[in-house]
Amino acid sequence: MAAHTILKSVVPSKITLKQVAIFSHSASEKSTQIGARFVAREVPARVARRAAELAAASPELRRLPSIARLASSFDDECTRLTPLIDLATPLGAGRDAIERVGQLVGDAVRRIDDETSAAVSALRDEHRQLDSESGRDQLDSLVDRSQALLITLRLLHAQQQAVQRMVFDPNSTDPPVPIVAERASLHQLVADAVADATDFCVEKSGLCPKVEIDGADDAELVCVPAHVHFMLMEVLKNAMNAVIQRYELETDNAPPISVRISRSKQRGEVGVRVSDAGGGVPIGDLSRVMRYFFTTTPPMVPTYTYSVQFGAPLSGIGVGLPFARLYARLMGGDLRLASLPGHGTDVHIVLDALGRGPL
Repeated sequence: MAAHTILKSVVPSKITLKQVAIFSHSASEKSTQIGARFVAREVPARVARRAAELAAASPELRRLPSIARLASSFDDECTRLTPLIDLATPLGAGRDAIERVGQLVGDAVRRIDDETSAAVSALRDEHRQLDSESGRDQLDSLVDRSQALLITLRLLHAQQQAVQRMVFDPNSTDPPVPIVAERASLHQLVADAVADATDFCVEKSGLCPKVEIDGADDAELVCVPAHVHFMLMEVLKNAMNAVIQRYELETDNAPPISVRISRSKQRGEVGVRVSDAGGGVPIGDLSRVMRYFFTTTPPMVPTYTYSVQFGAPLSGIGVGLPFARLYARLMGGDLRLASLPGHGTDVHIVLDALGRGPL
């Protein structure tokens, strides 16, 4: 198997978000060579490790057609990526070799994105074929690890491409922005997410609960802003939907959704608590609400109100919260939920502000 061949020569490195951010500090031809060499070894190693894990999946999982296809596609990907290891050897590589690495990695990321997305989509129905609780646990872990790989590959490729453009196209009228922000304002990220979630909610439902933001307005963190935005949007959309479901046309009279920002300088952590008065999560659903493909809301029927920008339903997909928790964990933190019956739900997002979480 190509995966075992790759893993005999290279193994995945232990890297953090902060290390990825630091890479963009010294944009030079030498740094692009080092970055290309790292990516050319890291991507095949991580894909090969995932291929080996899929090959070792339980028979219960492997009988699902989407898992079998995903395992086969990762085997094929290992074969395609083997030439990358040869490109990783020379440190004195020129621009052509560096751009070749970027092309091969970019093509691989797109293929893996397509295959992973197709598998997740198919698993929305196929997961019902699993007979045991352990099978569901294994499925959640498999989806988590597959999605985590995709997120990491996208990040490594995008950051390498940004630095590459800084060096090879310094006079561009559209200068690249590093994907990882080293001092992102958490308050600004929250405010942006609240504005977008409000627009989303109004478009889908015609109304929206009030949202109040308070707490540490000077909290900063190392992060991928798009990942934090996704986390916050998912939590806010759920909170808004719960309030609308409970209060219906009296939403204006509902207690506002509270978003509180906190930080601990001593521990290097930041947090966001989103509290709603939407009635809470039924006790029977609490243990399942963070599972992939679990939802209590049927998908909404598309209407003329669906726009290009906000084309997805407000709820009913069953992957939003698990994906949000995965993003939090990749940032060295976690996302947890607590429910108060008859009142509402609190969601706590805690993140490592210093970018120390392992990718």
